[in-house]
Amino acid sequence: MKIFVILFLFLLFILFVPIKLKGKVDYSVLNNTGFISVYFYKIKVFLCKISFIPFKILMETKKKKIQIDVMKKEDEYSYGEILFKILMKKIKIDNIRFISKFGLFRDCLVSTIGSGTMLVTMSILMSIISSKKTLENSEITVFPDYTSNRLLLCFSGSIRLNVFVVILSLIISLFKVIKRGIKNYGNKKTC
Repeated sequence: MKIFVILFLFLLFILFVPIKLKGKVDYSVLNNTGFISVYFYKIKVFLCKISFIPFKILMETKKKKIQIDVMKKEDEYSYGEILFKILMKKIKIDNIRFISKFGLFRDCLVSTIGSGTMLVTMSILMSIISSKKTLENSEITVFPDYTSNRLLLCFSGSIRLNVFVVILSLIISLFKVIKRGIKNYGNKKTC
C-alpha cells in the first residue's frame, strides 16, 4: 500500500511542479564569438562558445565541437529536432531580457541612431513574442557606446516546463520518428 501512495505522490509531483530553466546568450557581432549558458535553479548546467560561418553554427564546449547546419531538407529531421519543435510549443516564458551596446568611436550620430534602431527592432520582436506566448515580464535596454567600436548583444530569459510535458513530448517525438521511418521505408527504391 505504501508503494502506491509514494507512486501517486510522485505522479502528482511530476504533473504540477514546473522545471525552471534560465538561459543567457552573449554575442559580439564584430568578433563573431559568443556564449550560451543554461541554469537549472541557479546551477550552471550548460556552457558553450558559439560562432557563425555561412549556413552553419559552430558550438564548442569543453569536451567537443558541434556544427549545426542551418539549411536542411524538410524530410531530414532527427529525433532531437522533432522533440525540440514539440517542446517549443509547450514552453511557458517567465521573462525575457535584452541588453545591447552599439557604438562607433568617432561618430556620435550613428551610434545614437543605431541604438535607437536596435531599441525599436527589439521592441517589435518582444511584441511578436508576447503575442505568440504568454510573457510575464520583458525588459529591453540599449546603451549607446561613444568610446569604442562595439556591437554587443545579450539575451537572457527564464522558462517553465513541467516534467510530465517533457515525458509526453519524448514519447510523441519517438512515435513521430518511428512513423516517419516506416513511411520512408516503403518509399525506398531497391536495385
